[in-house]
Amino acid sequence: PGTMSDNITVSTMHGCPPEEVEKIGRYFVEERGFHTTIKLNPTLLGAERLRNILNYRLGFKTEVPDEAFGHDLKYDDGVALIGAMLDAARAKGVAFSLKLTNTLETSNIEQNLPKNEGMIYMSGRALHPISINLAARLQEQFKGVLDISFSAGVDCFNIVDTLSCGLRPVTVCSDVLKPGGYGRLSQYLEHIAGAMKNAGADSLKSLMLARAGVESEDAARFANLKTYAAEIVESGRYTKEQFPFESIKTGRNLPRFDCAGAPCVTACSTGQDIPRYLDYTAKGDFENAYKVIMATNPFPNVQGMVCDHLCQYKCTRMNYDAPLMIREIKRFIAQNQAKCLSQTPVPANGRKIAIIGAGPAGLSCAYFLVMEGFVVDIYETKKFAGGMAADAIPAFRLDDGSLSRDIDKIIAIGAK
Repeated sequence: PGTMSDNITVSTMHGCPPEEVEKIGRYFVEERGFHTTIKLNPTLLGAERLRNILNYRLGFKTEVPDEAFGHDLKYDDGVALIGAMLDAARAKGVAFSLKLTNTLETSNIEQNLPKNEGMIYMSGRALHPISINLAARLQEQFKGVLDISFSAGVDCFNIVDTLSCGLRPVTVCSDVLKPGGYGRLSQYLEHIAGAMKNAGADSLKSLMLARAGVESEDAARFANLKTYAAEIVESGRYTKEQFPFESIKTGRNLPRFDCAGAPCVTACSTGQDIPRYLDYTAKGDFENAYKVIMATNPFPNVQGMVCDHLCQYKCTRMNYDAPLMIREIKRFIAQNQAKCLSQTPVPANGRKIAIIGAGPAGLSCAYFLVMEGFVVDIYETKKFAGGMAADAIPAFRLDDGSLSRDIDKIIAIGAK
């Protein structure tokens, strides 16, 4: 065929004069007869509104310089351009639509890019509320009749809200560049299907109407968008504080050839095989999960209550939504397997060991030595075992039962 497609999306580059944008759009509509979409920049929202959302409401220190607003399309010019393009498209008998939005120009401050680069381009999570509010402002201007597609910080958790605003099709980029890649898209389908089921909807259109509680598609599109635009800056999900972790990267030296090592394991003081016992837990195999924990940590009840859980701050799940609650999972397994003795010690090797001090370190030492076949006697000056864990940690942080269960397990396998 002489024409591969009858529609085209034009991305207006930063600094492209408004009259040039209109000329380009008119060329494709009037001379080529294409269904035409123009992708606009987030600066169209205006400096005051954009900075209010990005810097004040969301708390980002990202600087959008005056220059970015100076050379991009202004709101009034944008409204005039959209109106002119809608008239031209109607006259030609083709569709005209918008795509929101392009990346946001920001100053290159404290970035890992060469200092001679004055500008960098922001996308992803922080851009989502800005672009949603731009869509709401434009739909209000044009009485909800604009056909808008969307590409700004979409993920599986906001896809339903985005689609319910009549913003479609949706382009995803930032999210699939994270670990998991295109495998993350299955989560989108799960959330969409779940929302449709809960609303009793058989299509995205009926979901949009159900959410708005109206029968008009234009009215539903605008009502949902207006509500979402107001809620999104107050939700807390897009604020700077939502991602308080510096880095999930491992601190290990990485030679040229190396096997993968989970950052949570590297961060753990005992080097626990955290992914393995989490995997067993997810499969419902709590006994094997308990055995994996006990292989390096004979105090799962105590650690399930008071561990500093540095592993959680290196959990790669934060790339998807939030870190797994690793300490709480450990506590669940320990309590679930209260009667399990875990592994059985190897046969006695005939050697005796004396350990001075029945604190967590001495008791742990005793546990591992007994498991290896040694006869172990522990000596303690106090009348109770547990050391600092027993007489320094307050009861509201660590109850006596949790400590006793761990100590009793160590005594049960043969330590005296």
